[in-house]
Amino acid sequence: MINLDLQGRRALVTGGSGGLGRAIAETLAAAGAQVAVHYRKGLDEAETAVAAIQKQGGKAQAFQADVADPAAVEKLLQAVEGAFGGLDILVNNAGMDGQRASVGEDDPQAWEKILAVDLMGPYYCARAAIPRMEKAKRGVIINITSVHEFIPWEGYSAYTSAKAGLSMFT
Repeated sequence: MINLDLQGRRALVTGGSGGLGRAIAETLAAAGAQVAVHYRKGLDEAETAVAAIQKQGGKAQAFQADVADPAAVEKLLQAVEGAFGGLDILVNNAGMDGQRASVGEDDPQAWEKILAVDLMGPYYCARAAIPRMEKAKRGVIINITSVHEFIPWEGYSAYTSAKAGLSMFT
């Protein structure tokens, strides 16, 4: 086990209200970071994650935004910066895989939405975070990809394409 000391650090975990994102948020908080738990629609889940972190003595707050919207991302970063005084760690975890469908039987708008969340979202978040991190002269960005950036997943071409793109972006 690695002994992480993140006292005084401020982290934003996109998609931090459930699953892997929640586990990441809880781990960062346990290491001492203040954690911004991002959610798009699940306020109840985000508040549950925040309460779990606080119960363990950590500091967390929920923040809502659609990461596929660059203006919403900028407002998100402003809100996190206002609440925590800055941002040191960005974990781009928010994602969606969509409905299983073969190309030609799929919905192009659904394909675009998956790319918007899984690929453009991390780009927008990184683009908003980097100037803040440069000004502070510190920061780290972690992009969560998938084994499906390398291993095809039949019926999920948008997801696999987005994760492969995110890997190259990283």
